[in-house]
Amino acid sequence: MDIIVNNLQKGFGGAPVIKDVSLTVKEGERVAIIGPNGSGKTTLLRLLNLMIFPDQGSIELAGKKVNGLGVKEARTVRRGIATIYQSHNLIPRFKVINNVLAGKLGSWPTSKALFSLLIKPLEEAGVREVLEKTELEDKIYWRTDRLSGGQQQRVAIARALFQNPNLLLADEPFASLDPRSGEKLIRILLGWSQQKNKTLIVTLHHLEFALAHFPRIIALKNGMVFFDLPTGQVTPEHLQQLYGDSYQGV
Repeated sequence: MDIIVNNLQKGFGGAPVIKDVSLTVKEGERVAIIGPNGSGKTTLLRLLNLMIFPDQGSIELAGKKVNGLGVKEARTVRRGIATIYQSHNLIPRFKVINNVLAGKLGSWPTSKALFSLLIKPLEEAGVREVLEKTELEDKIYWRTDRLSGGQQQRVAIARALFQNPNLLLADEPFASLDPRSGEKLIRILLGWSQQKNKTLIVTLHHLEFALAHFPRIIALKNGMVFFDLPTGQVTPEHLQQLYGDSYQGV
């Protein structure tokens, strides 16, 4: 999914959070968004997945301007977008398979969705495939609240992959995982994006992950694009200026 953002601005309670952001992401690109806390990373992702709309500027997804869409139109566009949140957004009492299937419920007829949710889960083979990628296949019929926080995050990642979106957004998706597990899962997301030529945009606190795995880095600071560079051109000086005294090197 191609993305074109022009002069984007968004504020809350009169306080600007995103200020005059412009960028273009081509279909199939893999982009890491970095920046200090409060720089606007999460707000930018929420604008891209149409959970909120800009105060000024425009967003174009796959050639379609999405500003001011009605509820029904916005829902249709969102079907092509999956988001992995820090908070997982799972239903704890549901089994793992039901939480993964939730990724497609919005695109299914109501009768099919209710049958799968209340009577017998459908498309089990597809669920097992994505759970195998996240090393949770043996937990497919476990209640989700029996899993650890890291395992629940892997369920959330499996749900996003099962949705097979054109655009996958992830907001600090590895925050609750140890480095080794985070490394495994970041490779899964990147491999999925490359294999299927799907757009992947991830906000990351771990600079090591961003610099080691993503071809392009967009840095936000104070709600604005501080730099937008191929990873090979990002220098320690760029990062020092971005993070200031909190930068400890990579």
